[in-house]
Amino acid sequence: MASRIRTHLILHALPGLDSASPWNASAWQPRVDVYEMTEQITILVEAPGLQIDNLTLQFEPGELLVAGIRTQPQLPESARAALVEMHYGPFRRRFALPANADGDGIEATYDAGILQITVPRSAKNPAREIKVQTA
Repeated sequence: MASRIRTHLILHALPGLDSASPWNASAWQPRVDVYEMTEQITILVEAPGLQIDNLTLQFEPGELLVAGIRTQPQLPESARAALVEMHYGPFRRRFALPANADGDGIEATYDAGILQITVPRSAKNPAREIKVQTA
């Protein structure tokens, strides 16, 4: 039976800001797709406009944290906002990983606004069905 990956939205509030406020720049979350295969898990993060130096991935057994910051472009002081739909500021996404996720083999690439994370599965603890026997 394949394990299910649960994504957890973590709102990372900046000091002094109400995380429930729609104006809180840290409350945005990039969209993600997660694909499970026998040999690996692939996570695609839609994150256009990020600088690679502003992306952080951290693995702990059973969990992967993806964090980053999208900075607002510098505009002339005379510029007035006529319409603002893009989100800026920090974000954090946490992904629960199965016990057989191989943290040492995780790879990540960023191309054309998509962060692709590959989490291989270790053969050390393969998923298996355990037959219950009578005593």
